[in-house]
Amino acid sequence: MDQRLLACKAIIEASDETHANQAIARCDRAIAYHMKGDVELAMADLTEALRLGLGEYQGLMCRGFGYLYKGDTDAAISYFDQAISLDLKSSDGFVARGNAHVRKKEYDSAIKDYTEAVQRNSRDALAFYNRGSAYLTVKDYDHAIADFDMVVEIDPTRRIAYTARASAFIGKGDLKRANADIDEAKRLQQNGH
Repeated sequence: MDQRLLACKAIIEASDETHANQAIARCDRAIAYHMKGDVELAMADLTEALRLGLGEYQGLMCRGFGYLYKGDTDAAISYFDQAISLDLKSSDGFVARGNAHVRKKEYDSAIKDYTEAVQRNSRDALAFYNRGSAYLTVKDYDHAIADFDMVVEIDPTRRIAYTARASAFIGKGDLKRANADIDEAKRLQQNGH
């Protein structure tokens, strides 16, 4: 996360970067700040990104994230809907809207959006992880395991996929496979992943 913040900062502070690239970097940094729990810094970056003039798609996504961070999921979904209508090929809008649906505990809608995302980008580990998590929440363990399997295939060092898959194995009563995933997650953590 800190590397992401540093990379965004470098782009934002570079005198030879375009306003568009600086705006995108501010949006990316806002997401990182939000993931770290700093909503105020996230909102400040989103506001500045919009001032710098993002393209229409990025602007809608940025506004959607802003409302999502504020807790207004209906407004966030509305902006993500508009962004998706502008770029039906991108998985990002579907993942973002799926996340908003999860916040509203609308898991069926979230799963549909994550499915749209993976149909557009079969290597989108985040979409597979999020869909797996939604399946896990509704106790659909087999689908959850299949999605976490895909995350591990795409990125075998993604420790959280092993712990999530272990939870699904526990839900199925398969403690042997759950323990194997927990052990792998521990090994990855010890190796700095």
